[in-house]
Amino acid sequence: MVIPLLIEYEPSTGRIINIAVCTEPLESLPPNYAYIDDSQYPNLASIWQYSIYQNGEIIELPYFHLSTPAQNENYTITATLNNPPSTTPSSVTITIGSWTQTVALANNQASITVQLHPSLASYAVPVSVSATGCVGASATIGGTQPLPIGIQVFTPSGSSTPMIAPVGPGSKSFLAAYYSLSAGSLETYLADIGTVISLLTDAVFNVLFPAVNPSLNANQQNAYNDIKANALPNLYTTLNNAYPSGGTKQLQYADYLAGLSSTFKAYESYAQDLETIPGLE
Repeated sequence: MVIPLLIEYEPSTGRIINIAVCTEPLESLPPNYAYIDDSQYPNLASIWQYSIYQNGEIIELPYFHLSTPAQNENYTITATLNNPPSTTPSSVTITIGSWTQTVALANNQASITVQLHPSLASYAVPVSVSATGCVGASATIGGTQPLPIGIQVFTPSGSSTPMIAPVGPGSKSFLAAYYSLSAGSLETYLADIGTVISLLTDAVFNVLFPAVNPSLNANQQNAYNDIKANALPNLYTTLNNAYPSGGTKQLQYADYLAGLSSTFKAYESYAQDLETIPGLE
């Protein structure tokens, strides 16, 4: 049984825009529509995006497919040319944002490896490939959220692998927000602050004050007495219980140390980015 397919195409280029099964023939067709016998093109459903309609026939064009496997923060972008012409192009253009790179095409494949800055891991970073006489392809790397910031591609000092990183207005605050969140949550910060306040209060009023025995006026002595009576007995982390000799670290104290390490590491990474990533504003 012959099932006519209705195709829509661009009159100037022949590029096929859409195809549909024709259940009821139309009385007349606009200039940019045509009927096609599906038995002549059994694989049309999978190739029409890469085909043109010309002189009553479907002509499959050379077309690219992109693969973007990731390993840690590195992505290998590979463009594969399908249905290659008799004379294949010698190179392709790979585009990421406004950055373009010409890559040699060998055995119908071209590849580059790029780093993705960790602050962009949740966002969909567009990648495309093109070559003269071929239908290009596009894909995304990273995550699925829309990009909230401009991107650039640069090669860090001491590395041969280009990096995709934030750039332009708002990029400094974007990185600051990323590193503040990567170091921990607001609840973690508040808990760590409480632990620090508890330790400092204990160190000042339970250790230093008695050792120094300062001379206090009546007002100071009154406040000090109040702190000894109402604050010091309620401290949950002290120098005495934070890490007992021969024992284990108190949970709050251990979390504080771990959080402090993460915070310093995040600050160090942020400072390094400010120094090494160009175009931050």
